[in-house]
Amino acid sequence: MKAKGYLCGIFAAVTWGTVFFVGRIVMKDGSVNPVVLAFWRCFFASLFLLILLRRRVKNVIPAVKKDWVNLLYLSCVGIFLFNMLVFSSLRYTTATSSSILMNSNPLFILLLSAIFLHEKINFNKIFAVFIGFSGCIMVIKGTSGISLSEANNLLRGNFFAIGAALCWAIYTVGGRNPTWKYGAIVTTFVTLSTGMLLLLANMLVQGIDFLNVRPAVFLAGAYLGIVPAGIGFTLWYNALKYMEPGELGILQYLASVVTAVLAIIFLKELPSIFVIAGMILIFLALYIPKNREKT
Repeated sequence: MKAKGYLCGIFAAVTWGTVFFVGRIVMKDGSVNPVVLAFWRCFFASLFLLILLRRRVKNVIPAVKKDWVNLLYLSCVGIFLFNMLVFSSLRYTTATSSSILMNSNPLFILLLSAIFLHEKINFNKIFAVFIGFSGCIMVIKGTSGISLSEANNLLRGNFFAIGAALCWAIYTVGGRNPTWKYGAIVTTFVTLSTGMLLLLANMLVQGIDFLNVRPAVFLAGAYLGIVPAGIGFTLWYNALKYMEPGELGILQYLASVVTAVLAIIFLKELPSIFVIAGMILIFLALYIPKNREKT
C-alpha cells in the first residue's frame, strides 16, 4: 500500500515544481499583487474540487461542524499565508531559489511530526533529509545567478520562501488527522475554499482590484489551481494515508529538481556541475528511506 503513497507524493511534488516557474513568469515584473494570483489559484482549485465531489459535497458539512477550528487553522496557515508567502517570494527572487528554499520544509515536517504526532525519528530519516537539503543547496548555487545589486531582493524573497516552508510543514502535519476522518478531497476542498474566502476578504479590505487583470493571470491561476493545487494537494493528503509525514516530506525535494529543469529548458540555462551533483543527492535522499524498509 505504501507504493500508492509514493506515487501520489511524487506526482504532487512534480506538479509543485512547475508552480515556481509559472509564478515567476507572472510575478517577476512586479505588476501583479501576490494576493490576486493566490486568490485565482484557490478559486479555480476550489471549483475543480467541487466538481470532483459532486454528490459527496454533503460530506463537507459534517466535517466543518466537527473540526471547524482545526480546518480554519489549516486554511489560514497552509492556504492563505502559504500562498501569500510563495508568490511574494517570486516577486523578489528566482524560481529555482524560491522552490529550493520552500521545499526545504522536510526539516520542519520531521521536527513537527516528532513533537505532535510522535513519529519515530531514526538516523536514516535524518540522514535523508540533510542529504536532500545539501542537494538543494548545490542546485541553487548552480542556477541562481544573483548579482550583488539584487542582494536585498534576494534576502527578502528567500525570507518569504522559508516562511512558506514552515507554513507547508504545519499544513502537512496538521492535515493528517482530518484526512483520515474525511478523506483527502473533502479536507483539501474545505481548506482551499476557506483560504480563498480569506484572500477575497483581504483584497476587499485593501481595495485591491482582482477582476481587472491581464489574461495571463487568469490562465496562470487556472493552471496553478487545477493541477498543482486541486490535484497536487489532494494527492499529497491522500499519500498521508499510506506514509508518515516525515517520510512523505522528503519527496518534496523533487519539486526543486523540476523547477531547475524548467529554468534550464525555457530560460536557456545550461546545467552546471553543481546542478547535476545536487540532483543526484536529491534522488539519493528519496531512495534512502525506501531502501531502509527492505533491509
